[in-house]
Amino acid sequence: MTRQEEQNLFDKIKTGDEKAFEALFRHFYPHLCLYATHVLKNASAAEEIVQELFVRLWEKREKTEIET
Repeated sequence: MTRQEEQNLFDKIKTGDEKAFEALFRHFYPHLCLYATHVLKNASAAEEIVQELFVRLWEKREKTEIET
């Protein structure tokens, strides 16, 4: 995924586009879980943290500014 494609997803998410959010989730979730597991040394805790990140991103999507 290019930076422009990522930015397009972020822009769509801000408007409430659930499909864009799902695409972002599917793309980044495995990578973020792997990184968090590496840092925390606990896969379950890592998955919970990453899931919470996405929940908060969705809840605060209108106010969140993300630049790639």
